[in-house]
Amino acid sequence: MASCRSQRRLDRSLSIQRGEYIITLSAGTTHKPPPLNNNGFPIFEAIGAANYLVKRGCDPKKILTEASSYDTIENAYFSRVIHIEPRCWRKLLIITSEFHLARTKSIFQWGCRQIIISYSLSQ
Repeated sequence: MASCRSQRRLDRSLSIQRGEYIITLSAGTTHKPPPLNNNGFPIFEAIGAANYLVKRGCDPKKILTEASSYDTIENAYFSRVIHIEPRCWRKLLIITSEFHLARTKSIFQWGCRQIIISYSLSQ
């Protein structure tokens, strides 16, 4: 289950992906309750996004999820410690909405500044 805004970003990911990993981010937002599955459990945004990608042909082995965060600062932190640093990745492509791009870039650069590893962010 992905929102219209999320679907545009996910579709963009699919259109440019050439075998790289895709990390879907976020547990959701604190501003509204999460959707629930048939058993009444929350559907984290990252899991809904991963399911969307798989249904559109993305290899499930190339999808990583980060379902711990509830804001952009946590997106940067948890994706870094769960996926990016363990894999020693140095270059990231972040797909976000245009109005959120400057904030996202600043947060990811700020969150990575105190690490020995440096990252190259593309937009």
